[in-house]
Amino acid sequence: MDKLDQLLAFAKDNGVSLPQNVGFKNVEGKGICCIASDDIEQAVFQLPSHLIITKDLSNKHFRDQVKSKEHHNTWLKLFLSKLKFSDEMIILDNENITKLFRPYIMALPSQVDSPLGWNPSELALLNGTNLYTSLKEKLQSIYDEWWNVIEGTSFQTRQYNIEQLSIDEIYEQITSKVFSEKILDFFSFPAFLWSHLMFTSRAFPERVINPYCDEYNVILLPVLDLLNHENRSKIQWSCSSEGSFIFEKLEPVSKGTEICNNYGAKGNEELLYGYGFVVDGNEFDNLALKLKLPLPVVEKILADGSVYLPTFDDYTTYAFDTVKDTRGNQKKTNDTKPLKALENFADGILYFINADLENLKPLMDLFSLLSKNDNESALSLRCQLTALQSLKNALKQKLYLIIDAEPLESQKDYATCEYRKQCAAIYKSGQISILKDSINNIKRLQKHILTAYKPYLASIKSIMKHDRDFQKDYHELYDQTNNAAPADLIDEFEYAVAWLMVRTQKLARSKEASEYLWVQDQFTNYFSHYTEDSQISNAGKSLHNYFFPNGNDRISVKTMDCIATFINNETFLMESSASNSVPVFTKCIDIHYS
Repeated sequence: MDKLDQLLAFAKDNGVSLPQNVGFKNVEGKGICCIASDDIEQAVFQLPSHLIITKDLSNKHFRDQVKSKEHHNTWLKLFLSKLKFSDEMIILDNENITKLFRPYIMALPSQVDSPLGWNPSELALLNGTNLYTSLKEKLQSIYDEWWNVIEGTSFQTRQYNIEQLSIDEIYEQITSKVFSEKILDFFSFPAFLWSHLMFTSRAFPERVINPYCDEYNVILLPVLDLLNHENRSKIQWSCSSEGSFIFEKLEPVSKGTEICNNYGAKGNEELLYGYGFVVDGNEFDNLALKLKLPLPVVEKILADGSVYLPTFDDYTTYAFDTVKDTRGNQKKTNDTKPLKALENFADGILYFINADLENLKPLMDLFSLLSKNDNESALSLRCQLTALQSLKNALKQKLYLIIDAEPLESQKDYATCEYRKQCAAIYKSGQISILKDSINNIKRLQKHILTAYKPYLASIKSIMKHDRDFQKDYHELYDQTNNAAPADLIDEFEYAVAWLMVRTQKLARSKEASEYLWVQDQFTNYFSHYTEDSQISNAGKSLHNYFFPNGNDRISVKTMDCIATFINNETFLMESSASNSVPVFTKCIDIHYS
């Protein structure tokens, strides 16, 4: 018998209940699939409790070495590693656990196509993406998990300084060994990494069978974990009164159709990293953005409470939605949002976006809050436009990192797996598409706001067009100083400074220019709060010296500094066709858009 037949015989001998008229077979390009040999009204699979691999087994075996419930999953991974790599028989309650699960261990895949196991040439295909840039960080996290339990034991094993290793060295010393034929110590890091990949690609949440466990605890379900993933598969996970795990397909299955599990709405990045595959045209595809803010800023945002800061837990979804098991125990639901602590954001704030504009709203809210001055609301026209501009630039930068990523050179010329090459192409294409769609959505929203609120905006170009007396008044201002000629005005910023400088001394006379009196009023109000104690910046001093190299008693350095600060902090800097941004004056109003 081959390994699959041995596993199915193991299932039959140990009371695993499978639907009639289903068969497991290898399908080219997909691996093992569960296929209906006839129409099935309701497919139900049931795994008895003694075949569920849980922390209870690892806790019993490692006993006193398990010192903290925080490491239950880690010890369970070591337990699986021991079943795989150790010659020592594991006997628990007079039962040979090693012998019991040998068909399952032998049937586990010989390869998981997660990038954690890719060679340097294959990883180079991901250059510029989140998966590539975070690879060492992810591997370090797994290493830390392993070392946190190993260092307190008598196991003698090799340590690694992952931060100091190159991608080539990581592959040669660690990841190339994971799925090789080499004999590994079960407690070694390469063996632990093998077990980790088995769990990320096959594990189920323990809370399905034990609602009172830690919400992060996981279990393995032999045979049931053969079912592949399909985004739209309607399924239910539950627990029987005897503790068996029940998998139900909640819709009829036609003859010749594959019966699939559903891991939940997951993007290709999560699927590739955790499971080793991608879905072409994945409707649930997304892109991760991590924003690193100073912790005092995060603390202020949390205290303010007007913007919700997500963590990874907010994006973790499962395909099932059960509230009670068959024993009447209350289960946790995905509606419960944990209380956010400052330390949750030490490594940054994590956002997942897709092509929908609505999905960008939390990021826009954060950027608006970060753009806000003390005297305005985050809903102000200026804040909203500034937030959209900043977010668009951030997404552009992310896009360029992927598109313009330079080819990577490796110390060796490694063979590239065609399947992994295809996965990388689909993943990168999806990331690029999400970024381009998001940027275009922001552009459309910007255009909508600029059009809808045009009466509340004033560009310096428009002001110059309507304030026809400006040039005359600008020259007259200099006639009353010791400066030979007015300073040359080169860009929009200098024109904006000069216009405010002139209009603080002399109001515009033309009717056309009077429509911009609100800009002067806003500056006058701003200047009234600019106290004598306000620190004059070097930029203000330089600006005054540029306009009045021989001095000017009528327009003080303080006034020039206030003008510069007003333009820098109280205007929206709109991108122009030239390299410089153009300051646009915005009326102090809050806006709402759908």
